[in-house]
Amino acid sequence: KADIRATGPTIFINTFAKDEKRCWDHRKIKKLILLMRSDERYKDATFVVNAPPAEAHFLPEQDSDVLLFEGGDNFFQLPSMLDACDLIISVETSIGHLAVSLGKKIIPLIRSKNPEWIPLGLTKDDVVMANDRRDWVEDIPTEKVWEHVKELQLSSGKLN
Repeated sequence: KADIRATGPTIFINTFAKDEKRCWDHRKIKKLILLMRSDERYKDATFVVNAPPAEAHFLPEQDSDVLLFEGGDNFFQLPSMLDACDLIISVETSIGHLAVSLGKKIIPLIRSKNPEWIPLGLTKDDVVMANDRRDWVEDIPTEKVWEHVKELQLSSGKLN
């Protein structure tokens, strides 16, 4: 297991799904990273953003602690990367279920209409759900995700 952290926690953000309405906009990723960097607990965090290379335009300029991840060579790259992270924030894809199976702290972003997609072992209190049943994941505001992140406890650079 490679340690990709310089000093702080490593946060994996997956906001891409096959259906665009289940994705989370790149502007929201930037905003969330800026909000997290404003918190003392995350000022030294490394952010790993899961995205195809064509989506690299969303990365914050001049931020060497935001890395683009594309596990395109083989399946085992993804679980290895998730295992090296302290927190996973993910839209409703298999990444959330894989993170739970690895015992990782996760904040899933899920539509209210589909609570059955909550990863096994988590409850509605553990996820960020769209406000309205008709809303998609893309409608979840950054501030709502930030509220869930702020509730997490860090200890010695690790999330509890």
